[in-house]
Amino acid sequence: MDPATTGSVIDRLKDRELVVANLDTSDRRKVLVALTNEGRELIKTMIPVGKNISEMTLSGLTEAEKLTFISLLRKTSVS
Repeated sequence: MDPATTGSVIDRLKDRELVVANLDTSDRRKVLVALTNEGRELIKTMIPVGKNISEMTLSGLTEAEKLTFISLLRKTSVS
């Protein structure tokens, strides 16, 4: 994600009061972003939803195919 996109995502999360962002006192070029209580609660509710979607997506694959698929996803996310 490029810096402009990252900044706009953070701004939208701040508008929804899901994160707070503050300048790093030791390096003013850095912005420290932290979840608010509302952000933590949203994550708690969304993790089961994400797991359910993953299970539905992979339901037609064998265990070996699931492992291969997940391995390939990890490999592509690194680059």
